[in-house]
Amino acid sequence: MPTYPCTGTCSRSVSFDIAPDGTLAACSFEGGCPGNTGGVAKLVVGRPAAEVAALLKGTPCGRRGTSCPDQLARAIESELAKRNRQGGFSYVIPVALLLAVAVFAFVVYRYQLVQHLPGISELPVKPDIPVFAAFPDAEPCVFPAADARPDLAPSPPGSGDVRWEASPSEVRAAEGIPPFRTSPTAIVYSLDVLNQPCMMTYFFRRERLYGVQFQFASPGSGFLPDLTPQQARKLYDRLKGQLDARYGDAVETTSSHPRSEGEGATPADTVVSRLLSQWTSGPMAVTMVLDLSTPAPSLEIRYKATPARRGARG
Repeated sequence: MPTYPCTGTCSRSVSFDIAPDGTLAACSFEGGCPGNTGGVAKLVVGRPAAEVAALLKGTPCGRRGTSCPDQLARAIESELAKRNRQGGFSYVIPVALLLAVAVFAFVVYRYQLVQHLPGISELPVKPDIPVFAAFPDAEPCVFPAADARPDLAPSPPGSGDVRWEASPSEVRAAEGIPPFRTSPTAIVYSLDVLNQPCMMTYFFRRERLYGVQFQFASPGSGFLPDLTPQQARKLYDRLKGQLDARYGDAVETTSSHPRSEGEGATPADTVVSRLLSQWTSGPMAVTMVLDLSTPAPSLEIRYKATPARRGARG
């Protein structure tokens, strides 16, 4: 039971207890006029502490400017203020922690969604998923020039019924096969292209298709097998030949780095570290990238609708 000293009165201190429901459970004065202090104590017990403080505060005793009831009111106000601070502090900390966790979770979610989902290496491995063939495989030609139709070109790869600016539900209906994985901004399919496992991802912005990505090799993915530099280069050349036939000759950029002496050559020799081919087909850009800078290369093809295409549905 808290005890507060009294100032300017005959009583030396006042003690009281506030119940959980906010009422005064006990009250007693030390010193002072027994009849006055005892009567006040009996009257206030069982009443709301805040109400008692409001009623008694400012009660004078002669010319002192205060009194035993006034000192009780001031003590009650002080105790209530202290409890409010403690209660508010204990309430603010959990709320702040919850908000911090929520913000952190949202940031991590957006980072995984925007940054990691396009990288197939972050997708979970599902060894039992079926392999779906979405392209004709006679010879096999992945991007046959004869398939280009005036009413579809330039259109994204995949099902012939897929259009730029299509919604996720329209893309899924056009593909007609179960996706490997979905999210609010992407739909991923498992394919077999040129007898090579491949991941095809449709990307959406504001529920509209704006990009497509094929990944043939992604180190550490756990699903796509690692390719040797020779295998990756051979696959790159085959795909480039078919894309050249469909979209015209590519603009190719080659990056190299000096060959180390440990690779059996003089420092003046160079090694190809990156191949990039680019095509433009109307309001659509196609980019194929082969990265040979690591022992396990990566190979991907990206299709992206230009702003002109995104402005109107095809």
